[in-house]
This record gives sequence, structure tokens and C-alpha cells, in this order.
Amino acid sequence: MSATPNTDAELAAINYALDLVAALQLPELSRSNISYHDCYGTTLAETLDREFQQQQWQPVLEVMQHDELEAGRRLRLGVYYERLWLHLFNQYPKLQVLVANLQVFDKKQTVGEFDFILQREQQLIHHEIAIKFYLDTAALFSSQTWHADFTAEDFLLGPNSQDSLSRKSSHTLNKQLKLGKTPAGRAAIQQALGNHAAIDLDKLCTSYSIKGYIFHHITSCPWQQHKASAPALWLYLDEVDLFDQQLSATEYDWAILAKPDWLSQIHPIASIEVIARHQAVNSCVIKERLNALLQNKRSPIMLTAFRPLSESTYESTYESTHKNKHIDTLISALNLNSQQANDLVEEVFRCFIAPRTWPGLEQPLFKS
Repeated sequence: MSATPNTDAELAAINYALDLVAALQLPELSRSNISYHDCYGTTLAETLDREFQQQQWQPVLEVMQHDELEAGRRLRLGVYYERLWLHLFNQYPKLQVLVANLQVFDKKQTVGEFDFILQREQQLIHHEIAIKFYLDTAALFSSQTWHADFTAEDFLLGPNSQDSLSRKSSHTLNKQLKLGKTPAGRAAIQQALGNHAAIDLDKLCTSYSIKGYIFHHITSCPWQQHKASAPALWLYLDEVDLFDQQLSATEYDWAILAKPDWLSQIHPIASIEVIARHQAVNSCVIKERLNALLQNKRSPIMLTAFRPLSESTYESTYESTHKNKHIDTLISALNLNSQQANDLVEEVFRCFIAPRTWPGLEQPLFKS
């Protein structure tokens, strides 16, 4: 039998746990990714994921700082994501966090920031992270407008269309990761390290990770090919009827997701809270809300679609097709004082709904 949490504290613990798993398991987005394997033979996420699974996640959860995570969650998603990784790094005994979120100044002007300076044995690692949500816009632009050097990453745009994966990758590689080679960056590290100052900064290893989701336009991402994988889609407001044509939208309830809730998928164990906090509505009402919200809004809105899941369906179908043993192990380790669930939902897919004025570009943004 499935169970749901009794208290707000239990619910928060579940949400943090799911977000910790997402931080580790979300796919890398950048093809040009320079990762931890450049230093030690495996990525940071792969290393920590393997280690924590072997430990059944118990040590990670016992010291989870709810106040710190919640404070980050209330600020913005990027800050929350960094605090999740700080917690993960701090629980990995072979890795020491020397510096986190270290701002660098040159002549009293901010010139950059180090996300993390890590140490393993005598090796220093400058590690940058980012969580991103990109909409694939390649179908919007005719081949005649393509620059000869455009790649697939140029067409992956954020809800703020000034952000693209190619721009983010280029900025990380050409500015952020070079910060440790600048006089101001080196001085900032030396000052922050204090008694570690004897470490040779000339051997500083750099790595970065851009994780997240790619949302495909509904016309280029056939629903039938993705039913089993809870696809991520996007479409324009005037295309919402495609939901009814392709996705049987009237079968689902809908909710607009606030940005702090973008990171991990909704799990049935938290379904009661989902319905209450996100004010789930049917397809007719959500269309009315979208029309009102997008009248004066320039960027897309994220929705989630979910449907009721009976106890028997959860046990016979959901657990066999969608169950993440990693997540269930983690939730079990929380030792929740839970009650049996009467109402469950499963998340079917997520989507961005964009105003027709988005992205407001004649052609995709080339690398800066």
C-alpha cells in the first residue's frame, strides 16, 4: 500500500529528497561539457549517485538542512539547485568543499563568481553548475535563415529567449572556467583558502555541468512515441487544441507550476499536496487561466498534466512502469510517520505554453 506524509515537515523532506535525486540524475545538456571525468575518470553526478545508492541514502538524509534548502528555494531556482549540490558534496567523504559561491572583485567591481572550489586529495577542482530548461525552436526557423555555424544548441532557447544553450556553454567555457586563471580570481581563491594557500593553483582542474530538460514542440514530438517517458513539450497558446486532438487533454487535471517546483517530477506519494498547492483544474479552466495570464506576458508558462491513480493501479501499473527504485529507497530512508493514501495522481507530462510573440527573434541567437 502507498502512503502519504502527515506533516508539512515530512512533505518538505520528500520534496527535498526528490530534488536531490533530480540534481544527480537529470541529463547533461551541453555537448561540449567538460566534466569531472577529466580529473578522476567519472562525472561528479555519477560518482555521488553510485556512492549514495550503496549507502541507501541514509547518511545524506540524516543531516539534510531543511532551513538552508528552503531558504534557497524561496530565493530562486538556481540558488536552490546550488544548495542541493552543496549538500551532496558535503556528504561525500572523498571530496571537500573549500569554497562555495565565492565572488571575485577587480578594482571593487564584481568580475565573476566561483560556484565551487573542491578538493580531492591534493587536486583542486573549480566546478560550475547550472540548471536549465530549454525549448527546441529549430522548427520555427527556415533553413534559409540559419547561420553556417549554427548547431542544435543555438535553437535551444530558455523561457527568456535571450538565453540559449550555446550561449550558456560558451559563457561557461570562455569566461567562468577561465576565472581561476586571472589574477583577481587567483587572489580570491588564495584569500578564501587561508591555511590551504600552499596548494598549487597552477594545477587547478576545471569542470562544469549544465543539467536540465529540453522541451520539444508538440508538432515535432509525436505523443505516441513518448507515452512511456512522460515527455516534455511546448506549444503556443493558440495551439492548445492540439492537446485535445493528440493528448486527450480532457482526461487530465492541470496545474501551473511555480519555478521552485520545476526541478523534479511529481511523485504519487506527494499527490494530495500537489492538488492543494498547485490548485489543479480541468482542461477548460486551465485554458481560461492561460488566456488571462499570457495576454501581457512575453515568456512561456510551465504546466503539468496529471490524472488520478487508484491504489490498485499504483501497485500494479505505476510501480512496474514508472517506479524509480532509487527514489523509493530514498523515501524509505526518511522513516516517515505516514498515513495510507486515499487519493493519488501520476504526472503524465509537462509543457510550456508560449504567447505567439515568443521568442521575438527573426533567427536564433548565435554564440556570444
